Amino acid sequence: MDDGYKMLQHVVRQVFGNLGQAVRLTLFLTAAPMLLLVWLSAQTVPGPDGMPMPEYPGFIFLVSILNLILSAWAAVGWHRFVLREEYGNGIVPQWRGQNVKSYIGRLIILVLVMILIVLAIGIASGALILATQSVLVIWFVAIGIAMGISWVAVRIGLILPAAALGEKMRIAESWQATKPVSTDILVPIVIIAISITVLSGAVEAIFGSTLVGLVLVAGVYWIQILLNLSLMTTVYGMQIEGRSLS
Repeated sequence: MDDGYKMLQHVVRQVFGNLGQAVRLTLFLTAAPMLLLVWLSAQTVPGPDGMPMPEYPGFIFLVSILNLILSAWAAVGWHRFVLREEYGNGIVPQWRGQNVKSYIGRLIILVLVMILIVLAIGIASGALILATQSVLVIWFVAIGIAMGISWVAVRIGLILPAAALGEKMRIAESWQATKPVSTDILVPIVIIAISITVLSGAVEAIFGSTLVGLVLVAGVYWIQILLNLSLMTTVYGMQIEGRSLS
């Protein structure tokens, strides 16, 4: 587990030691769709049939697509900054259309695989929950599923930094490459999840649903995204490129 703690330290240094670049490469792109929705809500722009535009299903779909593209662009930029020291252009990373397209494709595959796993685990655990009908069992099962899904996502998620670099990698190759660190990656996964949960809970308890509270919670989850991206980047650097944690 010592390597797990070293991995966690490396991930935290990677994010907070480069927070300025993180802001330039990812903050605007991840916030833009939400800012668009907030602005349109304030303008009360009507959509078809007089329905407010932000509530119109077609518009929500378009914003979701925009969010996917911008998020992939930000993720590609972050992976490439860490692994290739590639800096951005002002408040956005360099646009690499082919890499972003490949990233989105592999992300969709990853999500579909995770959905199938969740369904399989849900069916299996559902029988246990029905048999025991215990709140404690439900709580432990939910935590176990969340941690298990995160673990699998990292194990097969090296296909994402590979896509950002324009490299080919299959899910099976990612799974095999992460086998030597399969236990170690549990440490950053668990500690990051607990830390973010506690921090976001504290913010909500202190600030409630105020504007300041919403902004701070959004900031906490932005940090979580960066940490998770950096974990995959770190594991990719270790297991594929042979980098050390020093």
